[in-house]
Amino acid sequence: MEKAKIFSFWALPVAILVFIVPQSAFVTFAYSDPLALLLLALAAVAIIFYLLAGSISYSFFASRSVVVNGARGSLFTGLLSLYLLCYALLYYQNGSVPILEYLLRGGDPDVLRAEFTKNQEGVWRVLTYLTSILNKGFLPAAVTIIYLTRIRVVFLGYLVVLTLISISAFEKTLLLWIYLPLIFFFLAVGKLKSSVLYAALAGACFILVSSFALRGQAADVASVKPSAQLVEYSLPSNATRLFAVYDAKLAGQSAVSLSREVENYQFLLYDLDSGNAVEYLVNRLVWIPYITAYDTILYWAQTYPSIISFSVNRHLSALFGLEFANLEKNVFRFQFGSGEDTTGNSNALYIAEAYVGFGWAGVILFSILIGWIFGGICKMSMLPFIAALPIMALGLISSSLISTLFSGGLAFYFIFALLFSVPIKRYSDV
Repeated sequence: MEKAKIFSFWALPVAILVFIVPQSAFVTFAYSDPLALLLLALAAVAIIFYLLAGSISYSFFASRSVVVNGARGSLFTGLLSLYLLCYALLYYQNGSVPILEYLLRGGDPDVLRAEFTKNQEGVWRVLTYLTSILNKGFLPAAVTIIYLTRIRVVFLGYLVVLTLISISAFEKTLLLWIYLPLIFFFLAVGKLKSSVLYAALAGACFILVSSFALRGQAADVASVKPSAQLVEYSLPSNATRLFAVYDAKLAGQSAVSLSREVENYQFLLYDLDSGNAVEYLVNRLVWIPYITAYDTILYWAQTYPSIISFSVNRHLSALFGLEFANLEKNVFRFQFGSGEDTTGNSNALYIAEAYVGFGWAGVILFSILIGWIFGGICKMSMLPFIAALPIMALGLISSSLISTLFSGGLAFYFIFALLFSVPIKRYSDV
């Protein structure tokens, strides 16, 4: 258990050290890029305050035990039923299952997924929010809890249904949220064979869904034009990508942007002409988290005169009467030159949102909040919830904290950890 706690608590700092720090350091020193240096500094500050808050939170929480019987059991089953019902209703509203529509009629898997999970209105939009919250705030721990508290047939039945739902909607990420906590749980309890088995199953499903997306990837990117917001400028002889960007707010110089020498710099580690699935996944894991955070800060620096506060979030901007910045969509347009009707989103590391929204104070406060939650979960000592922390950490590498707290389910995940448990002393007295 102690090793699992250490691994889970350090998952986010290690993820930042793997997906952001080396790339930022390389670009900083290879291209003398002040924006990359800024991102490197932000990452260092985020790690420091995360660790500080997590250490302090350890003294505020006590060990707890998972309990899903009685009223809690009914609520647990009810949430699972609600989740399945939401997807059934969305299939009905959509008029088809996305993967069946793709196999029978063709089309772009990304567009079909967006139409199914994002482009909904009215009550159907509420259903997509519910599925998003349950996908990330409930399922990661729930799958392991089902394994521990139900007979194997029931567990395998749920796992098959959840896997089919993920594949049917081209939800690669959902596969990770379901399987990674389960794999980590088996490793933590010493069941290596089970861990390898479920890792192989998850990998096969992930590659299957990715293969559909890859078929349309090269064609989509081939039609991309350079962003109109970037001006042509001669690149240094050693620069091959859009890195050396100077902005008055960042470097105290006249605002000058160096345009990309080669289009599609987001695919540094992936040859678009090859369509190689392994290259695509490596680029997606190693390069995209960094370049998306980089481009988010770059877009903000070239678009806004100062921090944009609650405009970073759709609901908070409406609450405070501010114009919604819609960073995820606009950064995607900024990167790929797509139009207003694009369904694409560029989801950046939470640090990027914190900085453009609230400056250095935002990075510090956001990191403190995350550290507090992660430290508290580890102190509660409930393995199903501890096993879910690494995938939560990976989620924060490519999503904003405000969205992750609510539609991303992080706040509900913490609530569920308290709701489906009791203090160990009290449980032993029952």
